[in-house]
Amino acid sequence: EADLLGDRIAIMSAGKLQCVGSSLFLKTRYGVGYTLTVERGAEFDQANMLSLIHSHVPAAVEVSATQRELSYSLPLAAIASFSKLFLRLDEKKKAGSGIIAYGVSMTTLEQVFLRLAAESHGPEELPHKRRFVIIRDFLLGHVCRCFNRHKPVDPTTIEGGD
Repeated sequence: EADLLGDRIAIMSAGKLQCVGSSLFLKTRYGVGYTLTVERGAEFDQANMLSLIHSHVPAAVEVSATQRELSYSLPLAAIASFSKLFLRLDEKKKAGSGIIAYGVSMTTLEQVFLRLAAESHGPEELPHKRRFVIIRDFLLGHVCRCFNRHKPVDPTTIEGGD
């Protein structure tokens, strides 16, 4: 919701303001980059896929693997190499190498929240549910405009979620 409605987003953790900025700024500054997800079939060779990805994006890291999907973290700095990687993935898919489909997505705000919470508390102290307060538009006493209500709202009355 904050990603779609907020011009500016503030993230607080443990009663301290961690960061403020637009959604794109927060994702770029605190995100992990992009996530490449590959849906695989029976003929899929996982080692060959990692080798292919590393040939274009050496800093790529395998994030998760299930029976049907693999996910890789691609750093933002490697964005210039993505087009060549995607061309190779298309070639492999057409050649019947077991790639059913693939997609790429940018860091989510949830990943940004979790990273900031881990940095402020240490990963071992981070509970399963952490309360974050997200204040849309302007902060600290400024009157903001909620897009779904089209009327001014005091930002101190906006509550965070569990």
